[in-house]
Amino acid sequence: MSRIKPKNIEPIIHKGVRYSVPHFVGDTENMKHVGGYVEAINVKTNERIWLKEIYKQKYVLGLESDIQEVYITSIKIKNNKIIIQNEAGKEFTLDID
Repeated sequence: MSRIKPKNIEPIIHKGVRYSVPHFVGDTENMKHVGGYVEAINVKTNERIWLKEIYKQKYVLGLESDIQEVYITSIKIKNNKIIIQNEAGKEFTLDID
């Protein structure tokens, strides 16, 4: 059994920084696992400012990994914080000041 590919999350631009959600290890450098990351890119230079691991993926041995993966479903900016939600219904907050 395979899961449906996660939906692309539209990047957010805030104060000259583009915040995006790379889903897969090949999407950007230095990801240790699929899902659970937010990346900040300087809009003017297109250089990465940081890549943050928001949560780790936890796998149960013996089960297919793709059905256990939990992806970010939305990001938004509120009060200089990124509000992040994932498929499991969990919400995370990342301070961007």
